Amino acid sequence: MYFPKLEIIKTNKYMNDYLVNKFDSWLATQSEMYSDYLNPFSFIQESNIDKKLGLLVFALAASEEYFTATDPLLKIKYLVDCPNCLNNYKTYFDRKEIPNTYVGCETEECDDFNPSQHPERINIFFERLEKPIIKDDDALQIYEKVDVSPLTYADEDFEKCMWKLEEKKGL
Repeated sequence: MYFPKLEIIKTNKYMNDYLVNKFDSWLATQSEMYSDYLNPFSFIQESNIDKKLGLLVFALAASEEYFTATDPLLKIKYLVDCPNCLNNYKTYFDRKEIPNTYVGCETEECDDFNPSQHPERINIFFERLEKPIIKDDDALQIYEKVDVSPLTYADEDFEKCMWKLEEKKGL
């Protein structure tokens, strides 16, 4: 495996060797340029797997249930865009930090907005925190990159998957 720490998520009842190994290989082939903005939908589409299962493997790789707070493989990030001008307002690393009140965009022409009222403007990406372990005899298959829309906070499947893990932690 390129990321041996992924072995632990195989203990989840929905995970299996095939899926985790596929995820491991996919993560390893993502360039440094893309590793800060990993889109779960890219993995799901390129691997031709069920959406909920694909979202779950990302959630598990970022979960404190399987990794300590200082040792996850992935970190989730929420990019809040202004619904008026569509420019990035701010990036958050915890969904609880996303304002539930009106905030002002840096663009003067924009009206204030409440990010929680615009979940379709909260794009969700994952950041890979480690580099893959590549042995000399390993040849990485490069996946063809497919343009897909980013995951948003409005996606019900992601909400169900991620928030169930947070509820278990007592957040």
